[in-house]
Amino acid sequence: MSVPNHTAPAQDDSGSYTLSIDGMTCPHCVKRVEQAIRDVPGVREVEVTLEPGSARIRGARPHQAIRAIEAAGYQARPVAREPEACTLQPPAAAESAPPPPDSYRIDIDDMSCASCVARVEKAIRAVDGVREASVNLVEGAAYVAGGNPAEVVDAITDQGYPSRLAPTDRPNDTTLVFTGVLDNDGRQRAEQCLRKLDAGMQLQWSDEHHARLVSRAHPADLLLALADAGLEARFAEDTADSWQQQERQARVHIRRAIRRAALAGLAGFGLMAANMAGLLPPVEARSSLLDPAGRGLWLLLALLFLFTMAYSGRNYYLGAWKQLRHRQTNMDTLVAVGTAAAWLSSLLLILAPDFVPAAQRHLYLETSVLILAFLQFGHAMEVRARARTGQAIGALIELAPRTARVLRRGRELTLPVSLLQPGDEFLVRPGEAIAVDGTVVEGSSSVDESMITGESRPVAREPGDAVTGATINQSGLLRVRVERVGEDTTLASIIRAVKQAQMSKPPIGRLVDRIAGVFVPIVLFIAVLTFFSWLGLGPEPQLPYALSTAIAVLVIACPCALGLATPIAIMAGMGRAAQLGILIRNGDALQAAAGISHLVVDKTGTLTAGRPRVTAIHCISGIDEERVLQLAASLENASQHPLAQAIVESARERGLEPLPLRDFHAEAGQGLHAEIDGRRLYIGRRRWLETHGIVIDPELRARAADMAAAATPVWLADEQRALALLGLRDPLREDTPAAIAALQAQGIELVLCTGDHPQTAQAVAQELGIDSLHSRVLPGHKAEVVQELQAQGHTVGMVGDGVNDAPALAQANVGFAIGSGTDVAIRSADVTLASNSLAGVATAIALSRATLRNIRQNLFGAFVYNSTGIPLAAGLLYPFTGWLLNPVFASAAMALSSVTVVSNANRLRFFQPLESHPHD
Repeated sequence: MSVPNHTAPAQDDSGSYTLSIDGMTCPHCVKRVEQAIRDVPGVREVEVTLEPGSARIRGARPHQAIRAIEAAGYQARPVAREPEACTLQPPAAAESAPPPPDSYRIDIDDMSCASCVARVEKAIRAVDGVREASVNLVEGAAYVAGGNPAEVVDAITDQGYPSRLAPTDRPNDTTLVFTGVLDNDGRQRAEQCLRKLDAGMQLQWSDEHHARLVSRAHPADLLLALADAGLEARFAEDTADSWQQQERQARVHIRRAIRRAALAGLAGFGLMAANMAGLLPPVEARSSLLDPAGRGLWLLLALLFLFTMAYSGRNYYLGAWKQLRHRQTNMDTLVAVGTAAAWLSSLLLILAPDFVPAAQRHLYLETSVLILAFLQFGHAMEVRARARTGQAIGALIELAPRTARVLRRGRELTLPVSLLQPGDEFLVRPGEAIAVDGTVVEGSSSVDESMITGESRPVAREPGDAVTGATINQSGLLRVRVERVGEDTTLASIIRAVKQAQMSKPPIGRLVDRIAGVFVPIVLFIAVLTFFSWLGLGPEPQLPYALSTAIAVLVIACPCALGLATPIAIMAGMGRAAQLGILIRNGDALQAAAGISHLVVDKTGTLTAGRPRVTAIHCISGIDEERVLQLAASLENASQHPLAQAIVESARERGLEPLPLRDFHAEAGQGLHAEIDGRRLYIGRRRWLETHGIVIDPELRARAADMAAAATPVWLADEQRALALLGLRDPLREDTPAAIAALQAQGIELVLCTGDHPQTAQAVAQELGIDSLHSRVLPGHKAEVVQELQAQGHTVGMVGDGVNDAPALAQANVGFAIGSGTDVAIRSADVTLASNSLAGVATAIALSRATLRNIRQNLFGAFVYNSTGIPLAAGLLYPFTGWLLNPVFASAAMALSSVTVVSNANRLRFFQPLESHPHD
């Protein structure tokens, strides 16, 4: 009995669950969120990730944690855990009992098996006032009578299943666009026509062309009804998606940051230029605060700069204020304290010049805004680079077509893909993308599936074959029946898996999070220590030196570079992997894949094509290969044996038609014979032929001995002698030798583990240059081979495609499941290849190593930057060189450090697969 591929809920049996969090911008946001969660009674463990924002929590109730996070100023919602196998089969679909009159329906996500249903139902029944509860797995909903709906939703959410109160039906809600202007009569005629199909539909006119429609009728039926009434209309395409929204938000952030940077830069550099040109008066105590040519001018400038700071640094000051309210600190705190110190010290000098000795009267107004100018410009560059990091997801989303040519009641019309329903049929013309996952009903064609599988070679599709949404129909006209829509399609599943993987974090990132959590308090301490050290021990003028160095320390420290080092590389690497048809489950798998030393590979379906083919034909004189193949195929045409089908398929490829048979006889496990054109012919084993008195030619016997190790011999004979010898074998995939070479070039030792005969396995191993070999391995013993290698201290990867490979895939440090594999194998694997090529494994390992190398580069750069920049800003070199770092340049360096980390991670977007990969 096969185990279905279910998605586990967000909360596991140990009480651990994951929340997705929006609004975190730096490691100290992480610390603030973590503290808010820890303050919730019952929380035992918390792990918060910055990019993308998520929290792994053990203990307390999810909705309590969500409310605590929202109280801290961030948005949170539950998400599902990684897919895993459920232990129970789902019950058969049954019709839901109609809800009681006073009941309500709750839509529930992520239920995957009967145990999920039981858990949800138990949670609902525990809510005070609930009288009845019926949970339906197929519908993904619960009908509840009694109780408070909000409390029921909270109870379900606490079990790890995102839920929401919903109406008892879900009508289509879309916009109708009419061709031409409709007057009042036209509108009434359209409404009457539509109400014949759905008397309860809602129609709201926006103008003479557009109407908002809410209806339970099929969208195609509505358009056909309007067409029959002489009204031409179409449904507006639903083009909104999260990727486009993120792009728009990124553009808004970039424009806003550039405006803020421009204003602050104009003010700061303008003041600097005016001061250098001698256009501004000195700050003297004898001048009045109302004197426009003295301190009055400086006070006006200070107020103008305050407004400039409020506009250009608004996000930093608001962030710092939120942190202060919760007794926390982050990068915003450093920027706010640094710029505020510069402005306040300048204001103090303007208001009370005598308070500061004449030699120490230095204004920092331009510093307060130039720091913000560099930071906002750096933020714009960072947002732009981070948006590029997520382009892999956007590229996947853009693969999906927007409309489909639907066939309804024998007529063709265009519908948005978002309105398609299972069972609909649509046409796909050559060169068009297939709208959604479906089954070919009529027509044959070749389909380019490279955007999903990574395989560049088109795949033939005929009636009964499954096709995948977003793939390209290349030649013939196809009629396709819709099987899956929306979030259930293959493309949506890939996008969901990539997003989930991008939220994960490898072990190397966890230490960084702990360090980043104490970074800002340490920097604040260093800044205070620097200020008082210069004030007490520094040369004259001490106060300007103390202020300048303390501000420089505050603004040069960059916790963002440290916090972005790991997640930004994970996002880029996972996204590029998805583009290459490689789905990596999480950060742990990525780091483990980078360290693989031994790779255990199965033979059949992994190294080979997975089905036998005729690879050699040896004939006696007087008969040619095509005649032999035609005769053999004619005899085998009625057999379902894999070898027989291989012979028939080989003949079909050469355009050879089978000949009619008479007096057909078959002997199980031996061979068969029949008359063709009045001549009795035999095909089968050599010893069976010899029992019929057939003579075997010595040359053919020698040929059979030569091929025994690599191919299966099949003999063709007449009543006197053998006519030919056909050699059949499961051939190596065309790209297997190059893939093996690519893996060995990475220093990985290949281990062939197969259930085949030792001679066959040895022949394949020798051909591919594999030194380590295990043959005649029983299905359950492949995991033992992996265990033996692990016991020797090796990091082991396993590549497989069948149910018998699942234990070994689970045992390995990293399991690779190829695209043609079974659901069980894919669920047991850490890395799934959309293609069937071993070259994808080589590419996955190379990309994992490149990603981990990129993470190390980012971390090294961030640590070196902070460990050298902070001492330089504090004036460590001043006693030896007399050199100090200007706070303005310190802020520029801080902005540049984050941009450098993000830009370095973006190099992974251009990672090229190995030469053996089909993409090349």
